[in-house]
Parts: sequence; structure tokens; C-alpha cells
Amino acid sequence: MFGINKITYLKLEIINLLEKQSDFISSSKLTEILKLSSQSTIKKVCQELQNDIEKLYPANQFEMIINQRYGIKFNRNNQVSNLKLIEFIISSDLAYEIIQEICLKRNVSTTQFCLEKHVSLSQLRRKIKEINDSLKKFELHISIATNMKIIGNEFKIRTLFFNILFLVHRKITNLRWVVNQEEYLVQTRKIFNYLDLKINDAYIDAIAISYFINSISIKNNHYLDQTIENNFYFKEIKVKEKPEFLKHWSNSEWKFMILSIFISDPSTIDSVIKLAPLEEISMPINALKWIKIFEAEVSKINPAQKNIIYFRFYKHLVAKQVLQLSDYLLSFSHPFDYDFIEKNYPLFVKKFNQIWQIFSQQADDYFLSNYFKAECMILSFTLLPQQTYFPKIKLYLYSEYTAPFNTYVQEQIRTYFSNRFNLEFVENQRSAQIIISTEDDLNLQLPSKIPVISINLYVLKKDLKAIEKQLIITVENDYNPTYL
Repeated sequence: MFGINKITYLKLEIINLLEKQSDFISSSKLTEILKLSSQSTIKKVCQELQNDIEKLYPANQFEMIINQRYGIKFNRNNQVSNLKLIEFIISSDLAYEIIQEICLKRNVSTTQFCLEKHVSLSQLRRKIKEINDSLKKFELHISIATNMKIIGNEFKIRTLFFNILFLVHRKITNLRWVVNQEEYLVQTRKIFNYLDLKINDAYIDAIAISYFINSISIKNNHYLDQTIENNFYFKEIKVKEKPEFLKHWSNSEWKFMILSIFISDPSTIDSVIKLAPLEEISMPINALKWIKIFEAEVSKINPAQKNIIYFRFYKHLVAKQVLQLSDYLLSFSHPFDYDFIEKNYPLFVKKFNQIWQIFSQQADDYFLSNYFKAECMILSFTLLPQQTYFPKIKLYLYSEYTAPFNTYVQEQIRTYFSNRFNLEFVENQRSAQIIISTEDDLNLQLPSKIPVISINLYVLKKDLKAIEKQLIITVENDYNPTYL
């Protein structure tokens, strides 16, 4: 993607994997999981990463341990993020340096660039060829002769620049080469106040990147041309009127700013972007298909929830058809840990996959990416009451103690597993799937064999572990997906 070096990608993948690990992991295991390079290359890259971390962070904040016996591990203070490391790795890549410089200036001296970045002309030409392979989908091209120039539609150049800067730096205060950062923050805050959006400073810091790109482009006489206005989706989007303090901006530049805000968080902007003009295009058609399938397979969706779904589909339509963001870039705006969801909510994932399979047979292609599938999965969590995506299991508490004490024990167990199982304590032991007993010796007359877990008078951690083990077995053996 964009000519980024293989080693840069490898470092980012290793960071992502180590961040998920709490224990040491061997270089051979890393090689097996990543399947991107040889073990010797993995070891070399890990050593480089360790050196990078030592340069950027004090040892008490972030360190990478490489131990020949135990393996590799991150030790990172919870108050410190890895963003500085990721920024350093990507912004040191030659491909990033080329795109950043050429999008900022549009016309760059080839000789001067080679001298400043310590690269040969042949090396620069090879890298630009790699970058151009990725830019084809944007209908952009970098030419190289005496000067390097980026050729193509202005709207797409700005979109590319925003993609790169947001992906790498996340906020304008991390762009240390940008002068007058405070001015861009102040102006962005004025826009949010004008739109009457109550947003925290971190979000304003991120969206200020879009304001910076618009401002620097206009200052250097690069304007959005009529091409973007001819884009059907862009033309039909209705937004709040441009404020007086941006009278030097065209309506297209104002709309570009609004869309940048909307893509970052559509829930913030339903008052300044109107869906009504787009009722006849594919967004509502696909959204309605999703709603119909969801309601048939799971449960009814209320009007407020339908509005949330519309905006999510609309956001994706704008991202793909107007801003032309790739799924790879979109995934960085909302990282999604599928492994965690699958491990903790297996039944929900199974039901969701059934819904997605039906939807994928009916929907337009640009709604069928892995990124949008993840978006829909996250959205489904907001639509479903908790108990509908946890397996429902019936328990019976066999105890000789008083009713208040038994209720207390039941509540302890129910609360402990409340984020994974929907537990119901029944009064008839014959209808239970698991029996929990405070006695060692049971003389239960049951029609079939029901597993029995014996616990202490006070529920101990080992008791909860034993119950958890049996709950998992019961789910695997007995669970019927129609509960969802």
C-alpha cells in the first residue's frame, strides 16, 4: 500500500501482535503467526524495534524485552500509548516522506529531495513507481524529472493527504513540521461551535488535520474544481450553509470539511447533513435490506436504531464513493479485534455470520468488505439487549441454607458471569442444565444425568472456575442458536 516498505509493515504487524500478548512469545511463534518473513528477519526486525523504543521512550514507560530463553514481550506503562512509535516507523519510510512532501507542496525539486533524504535518483524512481501502482485507484500519478509533481484531481489529492496524515499522526499536534498549529485548532473549534457540536479537544485536534489541508491548499492556489461537483453523491449531499468566517472557501471546500467530520464520527453530525436527498440511491436500499434481514433473524428495530443504521451505511457510502477511502485505511480509524469478539461471544458471532451471509447475497459490493462487516458487527452490539447474545443457561442451586442466603449465592454467580452468560436459576432441578450444590453428597433422583458442581459455603475463585468450565462444556454441547 502506497509503496510502504516491507520492513515497515512487518514492524507494525509485530507491534500489533505484541500489544495483544501479556506473556512472552518466541520468535519462532511470531514467524509462524505472521507468515510474512523468515525467523532470522523477524529477529532482526525485533532488534530494530527494540532500538526504536529505546530512542523514543524512557525505560520506565515503554520497553521491549528480548530474552533468548523466554522470548519477546512489551512492557508498556498504561499511561503511555504506542502512537509515538508507530508515527516514527511510518514517517521514517521513504514512501511516506515522498507523499507527505509532494502533497504539501505539489511540486518538489528532485535533486533537493535526494540530497535532504540521502537517497539516490534511481532509488527514488523505483519508490515512486511502487507508489504510483497504489495511486492508480485514486486516478493520481507522481511524475519525476527535474521536479516531482503529483498529477490528478485536486479533491483526490486532498483526500489522499488526509488519509495519510490521519492514519499516521491521528491529530494535528503530532504534525511537528506544521507551523501555526494553534491557529488551525482555533479555526476548527470555531467550525464546531458554528455547527453546534459539543466535541472534546482530542476530536478537534484530529479534525484540524482536514482544516489544515484545506487551508494550505487554498493558500497555495490549489482549488477544488468542478469535477467533484459532478460527482453524483457529493452533489446530492445537503449540508449547513457555509459560515461567514470561511467566505474565502468555496462551497465544495466547506462540504469537504463537513464530510471529514462525518466520516470520523457520523453520530456527531445528523443535524448538519441531511439524508433526505439520498433516498433514491443505494444507501437506503442496502440499509433497508440489512434491517429487514436483522429483524427476520433476530428482533425488531425501533426508529431511533434505524436512524443509526442509516447513518452508518451513509458514512460508508461517502467514504467509498466520495472520499474513496480504502478498506485498509478505514480499518485504522476503528481498530477491531475479531478474535476477542469470537472468543467471548461465540454465539453472537455465529448468529451474526448467518445474517451477513444472507445480506452478502443481496447487497452492493462496496458494502461487503471486511471492514464494513466489522462495522456492522459492532453496530449489532448496540441493537441487541445483552441477554440476546449471551447463551442462556438454566442452573439449579441445591442448598440447605435459608432463602436469603441462597439468593445471595445465586447473585454472586450471576454477577461474576454477567458479561458472558445469561444465567437463570430455576426452581425445578429437572429443568436445569447444571446443578450447583453446597453439599458434597447428593442423592438427586433425576431422569437424566445433569452435571453437578460442588461449591463451598462461600463462593471461592476455584468454585467459579469450576462453574465456568462446565458452562463452556454445556454451551458447546447443548446450546441452540435459535435462542438468539
